[in-house]
Amino acid sequence: MCQSALMNKTVRELQVFIWLKMYCSGKLKITAEVLRNIMADLGISSVKTVWVGINSLLNKGWITLSRRSGYYFIRSFERIRELEGFSKRTGAEFSFRDIKNFKGFLVGAVISQLIAVQKKKEWLLVTERIKGRSLTVTSIPHLYYPVANDALAKILGVSKSTAYEWKQLARKQGFIKIRRKYRKLGYLDTGNINQYKKYGDMTAGRICFREGKYYEQLADTVYSKIVLKSRKNW
Repeated sequence: MCQSALMNKTVRELQVFIWLKMYCSGKLKITAEVLRNIMADLGISSVKTVWVGINSLLNKGWITLSRRSGYYFIRSFERIRELEGFSKRTGAEFSFRDIKNFKGFLVGAVISQLIAVQKKKEWLLVTERIKGRSLTVTSIPHLYYPVANDALAKILGVSKSTAYEWKQLARKQGFIKIRRKYRKLGYLDTGNINQYKKYGDMTAGRICFREGKYYEQLADTVYSKIVLKSRKNW
């Protein structure tokens, strides 16, 4: 759901939906007061923008309207998962205080899933190594994992520069922490260095010259503050 909103440019629509989910128990009438609350909480200055989001949710079937009673009914996440064909059941914990920083949260959630995949692979490697042993081995996972801009760009269907900007947005809004990583290079002639600079993206592949030595900037390592949980446990 988070990935789809970023890819299809429906962040505002999903933001309105999450507001409705958190505001009511499943149904409500959209009065002038409700509209004012949505505008205030989401930082929207135009009521038309809110209605665009609501009508889009109606067209998608994420919410329905009873013409007789005037109530809007908000569908469950499970029903939406079925409607949209989403296969994943992992959820990202969201706090209402972050409703204005919604896009940064979505980016952070996607990055958190990338980190979770790496953690799982890391743990599988550990269990393979201790398989068959009676000795208990404790493995402490890393805090930071590499998240390259080009990989994030491919997943979200955007340019590398956009992926870089979105990752920085998630950092600025407090959902992730980023550490830059460097590798010291051996002897390189000027031509090779220019090739590095020419074909490097926003982070990985860039060449830095510090204290008389050349360093290649590798993919950023990221720590996520977002908690992921399987929806079956909710």
